[in-house]
Amino acid sequence: MHMFEFEPSMNSIELVGTFTKHANSVRNVQVSPNCNYVLSSSEDHTLKLWEYQTFKPLTIFYGHRDIVSGAAFLNNNTFVSSSWDLKIMIWKF
Repeated sequence: MHMFEFEPSMNSIELVGTFTKHANSVRNVQVSPNCNYVLSSSEDHTLKLWEYQTFKPLTIFYGHRDIVSGAAFLNNNTFVSSSWDLKIMIWKF
């Protein structure tokens, strides 16, 4: 998964970092309200929390039994996820 920065005034796109480690396609990406974290949800049934500045993985969240189709931050240390396993889960970190 690559993160790009778009500068509209210069009409340019620059690669700023790469997130690796998911075993399958990423379905959703969210940035925390304080911009410290990136959260990705994947077809590998996991969610991964990344440090925004370094692109390093911090935590892997297991619990879903099928594709994790979406996630959203509720605040800076809590998020909700949804999956094809028909579960909605709330996570604190």
